[in-house]
Amino acid sequence: MKTRSYRGRTVHLVDLENLAGSGHVRESHARWVRDVYLATGVVSKGDHVILGVSHHNLLAAGLGWPDARLVVLSGPDGADLALQEVMATENLAGRFGSCVAGTGDGGFAPAVAALAGQGLWCGVIAQRGHCAAALKLAAHSWAEIDFGMTDADTGWIA
Repeated sequence: MKTRSYRGRTVHLVDLENLAGSGHVRESHARWVRDVYLATGVVSKGDHVILGVSHHNLLAAGLGWPDARLVVLSGPDGADLALQEVMATENLAGRFGSCVAGTGDGGFAPAVAALAGQGLWCGVIAQRGHCAAALKLAAHSWAEIDFGMTDADTGWIA
């Protein structure tokens, strides 16, 4: 079976819980993270966004970021592992022109390095002050931005 190529497009692999700074995400929180991520200008028309979440955040993620593909896995680091499985098994280097990982979690460093080693340009967008050194080294480029929220912004209570 031939896989469709999107070589001019970017795939965005977003760890919602990492960028949100919480393992418990409400719809308003997911929408806020989406708005901040999109406001960076890094997502172009036609790009593919894949959102990793734990099962208990699935509904909030789907309602808050409705135009993303959701990958779900329960358990410790479930969202991370779901995204890393996509990175390892879906031939991203052969299908896309670049990849942006939306996370600061150093556990993604080997997967990002592997994609970069396959010739795929890899960037990272992380919460300000929360990007692991190993992830910075694995990527071609990285940026830290403020995903901070107040209760007035989202209705979310930590």
